[in-house]
Amino acid sequence: MLSEQDIHEARVDPAAVAARHGISPTTLGELINGRLDTVLAGCTDNLHSPHSRAGQPCRASFLLCLSCPCARRPDHLPVQVLVHDACWPGAPR
Repeated sequence: MLSEQDIHEARVDPAAVAARHGISPTTLGELINGRLDTVLAGCTDNLHSPHSRAGQPCRASFLLCLSCPCARRPDHLPVQVLVHDACWPGAPR
């Protein structure tokens, strides 16, 4: 997950932030600019999802984004909470 500090630091040293998160500086830039957004997250690697064959686009339900290691954007949290509450009413947060 990218923190607000990571996003701020990426403006100054994107290579360091990208290396810390195991992604390329190009992917980091696309992630921060919202070009990799899905319904519930920002996906850092749609072609190497744990839910699909390597090299194939992810075909998993968007609900699996909540547990996927490729999901990194913190600004999706309000939507994630709404989906959580709608799908699992009464579940602890």
